[in-house]
Amino acid sequence: MMMANTAHGHQFAASVLPSLFLALLTHGTVTAAAPPAAEDVIWAVPPPVLKVDFAAAEPQTPPRFLADGAAWEFPLGFTLAGRERVTIEAQLPEPGKFEFVQTNPAAQVEIRRLPAAGAIEKTDVLRTWKFKTMKDFGQEADRVALQALEQQRQQARQEMADRNVKALQAYLRNVSQLKTPVPEQEQEVRDLYEKVRAVELGPDVLRACLTELADRRGAWVTAEERKAWDKASGFELMRDYGRLLTLDLADKYLAACGFQRETEQNFATVIGLKVAGIEAFAAGRSLDPQDVDARQAVKAAAQDLGKVRTALTVLAQCRYYLPADPEDPNSQWFHAQRVVCAARNLASVTVSGALDPSHHDRADWWTLAEYDPAWVRLEFPSVEGVTYQVYPDGERRYRLRAVSAGGGPVRYDFTLHARTVPTDGKRVEVHESAVKAIAKFPF
Repeated sequence: MMMANTAHGHQFAASVLPSLFLALLTHGTVTAAAPPAAEDVIWAVPPPVLKVDFAAAEPQTPPRFLADGAAWEFPLGFTLAGRERVTIEAQLPEPGKFEFVQTNPAAQVEIRRLPAAGAIEKTDVLRTWKFKTMKDFGQEADRVALQALEQQRQQARQEMADRNVKALQAYLRNVSQLKTPVPEQEQEVRDLYEKVRAVELGPDVLRACLTELADRRGAWVTAEERKAWDKASGFELMRDYGRLLTLDLADKYLAACGFQRETEQNFATVIGLKVAGIEAFAAGRSLDPQDVDARQAVKAAAQDLGKVRTALTVLAQCRYYLPADPEDPNSQWFHAQRVVCAARNLASVTVSGALDPSHHDRADWWTLAEYDPAWVRLEFPSVEGVTYQVYPDGERRYRLRAVSAGGGPVRYDFTLHARTVPTDGKRVEVHESAVKAIAKFPF
């Protein structure tokens, strides 16, 4: 009997065998030994919708002046534990470009932009990393074992060619190792006959598969177990091969997730707990105070979960670009017209401009160089449909944006007043240049 000297490992493995192996032989199960009590492991499950409100940004909060345009950035981070999808909803103050820039290259996620809904932009973040369970590895072991028995399966299909379903059912009822009810539907009967008969015909193939696997995982198999395979039936060999192959596949999965390979005699228990720990973490089940098994499994795997957590961690910049018209260069901050405000002998500087959204002229940018609110006061006469936004951008440099919310032409102006008016201070007027994107106004 395989793994006779590792009772916990033997019985834990039996509880996760694939369907065919369970159909051939049944075993008692024992709950895997849990680690000692320790601090609870709590993982945060993100809400299904995360909202980013750019419209609530303070007017004094400066955007970042990037090569692609002026943009606000909000950092966002969450772990896709307990959730396979999170929707990002961005509330925009005016129509512009929204980007969700994922900055964790190791995150296994997919970013999908959804159709905009008015002033709300939506982006889905979907987890592409998939955890596995011991049942998954059992089913995979089932497929691998049956592939090895392909020649025997062909022989079984030939035998079935001239036998009716009742004869096949009678054969299956006489297989003492088969502990599952014999099906009634003909195709199900033929499928089960093919598998069971292949196992009966293929002990030499299964013995070779077991030996090859045992040679690779030598610490998992004793000399007594190897010797027992010499006289074992195909069904016994299939059972042992199923256990060992299931655990081998699970151990490879754990290694790919950043865990150490298991070589101890209690490998089956340890592997089972770690696989369960990954699943409990990724599924978010360890958040349930009543799910003691899930919490214990996460504790057992906690120190090795770093790579898994990284794969599920989303780190992003939510970026909103102030709208700019490609046919209007002055709608970009880096094409702003420049006003120098440092001339001490000036009483005021009045800047005049015009906007006409119907002709690709909705926003104008101005750079206020050497502007200091401590000694210069900005004044904005009220103009219907025109708003002004002023953002600091370094020492004594501000960016001013004039925006029209209407659809037709409108003129605007703003004035910089010296707080201490010099004697005979001059009043200067600056007009928007008709030459797009190259005007400079030094004084």
